[in-house]
Amino acid sequence: MKNSYLLLSFLIIAFSVNSQNIVVYDSINNQALPYVAVLYGETGIYSDENGVFNLTEITTDSLTIKFFGYERIEVATKNLKDTLFINPSPQELAQVVIKNKYKEIIVKQPKKSRSLGSCIAAKEMEIILIAKPKKELINTLIKELSIKINKLIKFDLPDDFNKKEVLANIRINIYTVRDSLPIQKIYSSIPKIINVLNDNVVIINIKDEFIKLPKEGLGFSIEFIGFRNPNNLLILDYKFIRPGLTKTRIFGELLDVKTYLSYPLNNKMEYISIEEFNKQNWPGNTKNFGKNLIIGFVFLK
Repeated sequence: MKNSYLLLSFLIIAFSVNSQNIVVYDSINNQALPYVAVLYGETGIYSDENGVFNLTEITTDSLTIKFFGYERIEVATKNLKDTLFINPSPQELAQVVIKNKYKEIIVKQPKKSRSLGSCIAAKEMEIILIAKPKKELINTLIKELSIKINKLIKFDLPDDFNKKEVLANIRINIYTVRDSLPIQKIYSSIPKIINVLNDNVVIINIKDEFIKLPKEGLGFSIEFIGFRNPNNLLILDYKFIRPGLTKTRIFGELLDVKTYLSYPLNNKMEYISIEEFNKQNWPGNTKNFGKNLIIGFVFLK
């Protein structure tokens, strides 16, 4: 009887620990941090809009917390309580000379590819366009980005589908580049909400961030966090969104571009070009498939 009682107590304690909700906070202002990346093994999850994630989804002895602008930390799961505080990390800012007048240079969104004008961006996937400038754009300030996301098509949805809106959370990120691949994140937007049953153009004004376009180029990405229900909880009912793609390799005769896929919740941070991804998944003639993310730019010179 005593052994049965001890076993029952152990199971109750184990269940309460493993079903525990953890909230991630800023250690300075005690504010909850939305959509924090929680990495474990070779995968991960996001916290929700209120910084909450559930320990039952973690299958390893430790996890890593990653959020732009904060120190990356690793924690043993057995040491977790109901709150987790992470410290802001100082960001190095490049020196920028501010002028009274600028000349605007607009690089319009290129036309989408006809046969495959969008790609399937699965939940927790990031699509990154590497843009290397021609001479005229080197060291210009970036004022604005506009990114096209196509609506889901009929075949993407269940047969009995009758909803008028499906809301998805995305983030726009910017990376420094080395050897034509992303290296370090230098900007991350607040999460944006889009209705994936409509065509969308997401516009981000970053003039006040004073981000210059160096000769090595920068990476501009859509990070797909997940869908949300009316209670703002992340859900898995739908699996992907459709960012617009183009066959164009040079935008406005001013930017050489190439687009990659990655998975931000994978510690390895490997990259594969969309062109190579298409060849692997759709063997045959892919020459009319879109190869690059559709992005428009406004630069200041």
